[in-house]
Amino acid sequence: MTDEEAGIVQQVRQRASRVWQGSVRWLAGNVRLVTIALLVTAVLLAGGLLTLWRVAGYQRDSQAAGQDALVAAREAAVAMLSYDYRTVDGQLAKASELVTGPFQGEFRNVTSTLVAPAAKQKQVSTHAQVVAASVVAAAPGQVTTLLFLNQTTQGAGLPAPSISGSRVRLSMTEVAGRWLVAAMTPV
Repeated sequence: MTDEEAGIVQQVRQRASRVWQGSVRWLAGNVRLVTIALLVTAVLLAGGLLTLWRVAGYQRDSQAAGQDALVAAREAAVAMLSYDYRTVDGQLAKASELVTGPFQGEFRNVTSTLVAPAAKQKQVSTHAQVVAASVVAAAPGQVTTLLFLNQTTQGAGLPAPSISGSRVRLSMTEVAGRWLVAAMTPV
């Protein structure tokens, strides 16, 4: 190394030493400010992590609720839309146990005053089958599903069984750990 290069290295070291000493002096004079800035940063970081943790938990809970409610919606739709004229009263009464809220009263009223009497009079039997189902929206305790159904209907006045397709939206509500139908809307 030449004398000139050695001089440059010495100058760089001196400048670095002065910068370092200046930084240390600034930190020493501003310990309170630096501590506060670090604490604020730590609190903000902890708050952000807590928020992310809660959002992830909500999404996990919503997804689990959606899958559980979808299973219950499939079973409820079949129970609510299938009956045999010989046992219609018992079948629809049992199906009404899968319904909740104001819709339960509506379901019981329609099935007892319209569906059951017509089924007995015309000797009609209907079997519903869910051919596809999906979760439309999910939140813990409340899920909306969309079901595609095939209904096979046969009766004394029908020359052959008829098959019809339909779509229904079931709003499911969790009540005491069970998913029940809160609304059913044809789509």
